[in-house]
Amino acid sequence: MTPRDAADDVLDTLRNAGHVAYLAGGCVRDTLLGLEPRDYDVATDAPPDRVRTLFPRSNAVGAAFGVVLVHHGRGGSRVTTEVATFREDGTYGDGRRPDSVAFTDARHDAHRRDFTINGLFATGGGPDARGLGRVVDFVGGQADLREGVLRAIGDASQRFEEDRLRVLRAARFAARFGLSMDPATEAAARAAAPKTADLAPERVADELRRITGHDDAGAVASGLAWLHRLAVWPTLVDPVYDRGWAAEDLAGLAAVQRLAVALLGVLPDPSDPQAARAVGRRLRLSNPEAALLRDASACVWELGLWDGLGVAGRKRLASRPGFAVAVRLRRDVAVESDAAALAADGIGLRPPPLLSGDALVAAGVRPGPAMGRVLAAVYDLQLAGGVRDAEAALAAGLDLVGGGP
Repeated sequence: MTPRDAADDVLDTLRNAGHVAYLAGGCVRDTLLGLEPRDYDVATDAPPDRVRTLFPRSNAVGAAFGVVLVHHGRGGSRVTTEVATFREDGTYGDGRRPDSVAFTDARHDAHRRDFTINGLFATGGGPDARGLGRVVDFVGGQADLREGVLRAIGDASQRFEEDRLRVLRAARFAARFGLSMDPATEAAARAAAPKTADLAPERVADELRRITGHDDAGAVASGLAWLHRLAVWPTLVDPVYDRGWAAEDLAGLAAVQRLAVALLGVLPDPSDPQAARAVGRRLRLSNPEAALLRDASACVWELGLWDGLGVAGRKRLASRPGFAVAVRLRRDVAVESDAAALAADGIGLRPPPLLSGDALVAAGVRPGPAMGRVLAAVYDLQLAGGVRDAEAALAAGLDLVGGGP
């Protein structure tokens, strides 16, 4: 069963039980833009308890906010549809979530959402190829999609005051869909940007991952530019300037590498390891993300030694996790070209070692610190093409042992 099939089943079940039910939010927006939605959400006037009764295979993940997950299928083929009861939000005391909600109708539910392009509903079905049926638009989202405008619903200042993460979401949506930003919406986002410092670091980091994880490098560059334009960076990493990343600076990098480029790229000194660690701690990055950030920062400094390194030294540096990030940060095309040539020399940047400690022990060499230095020296010879098979590598290692540590 596909996500859309599952959503259609939810719509049919709710309507057959006498309830109003619509496809909601992002799936409607994406379909109108000609994109394939990743998932389909449903909004309904059925209270959460009623949804649970109609769908025994479900669980409430946000009972206070009327959110129920309905499951179809089993195991690896399971499809989950989020079903939310139409609601109005009360005040937002923490700038993150409402203090209370009241279940209501579709019109009021649409007006409590963030941007007009996300406040759309659709009946589903219908004769058109999109399968949206009738689009239900209380907020002018269709017109804004046609005109390429990102606009907050209602009072823009209030929308960003309710949830400050919407400032980062504004940057992501504008970049992802190539939208201009309504002047009042942009002004309100800039005014709210300093308060993003109060957001949970995990929420900020997740939004940055969404911005830098887009398949289109141009959209990533645009998202980073929007973060600068909306003055978000000072609340995150205390930058001195923005480097103005272009698509070619980010093309070919994995999402985690783009995140590192984005974070190190606004630091006063990307080669400062303490600053790199501070950013990782500030955003509570995962261990792999923080480790890449630190290694990339170290590689930025070590790239200054590139011209003085031999073949082995260059290969060791180029095989580091943070090397690609460092090269893009320095925009050093010459070094990137050198590394590509080394990777294609028939040996590679990080081939399996031809000599092992077991081979040295079998040849009569006693284990110890000196053995590690011998193995490293022989591996350097291998990287430079000085030894090309295990026999030659063992002979080189025994020569080094004979010559003393």
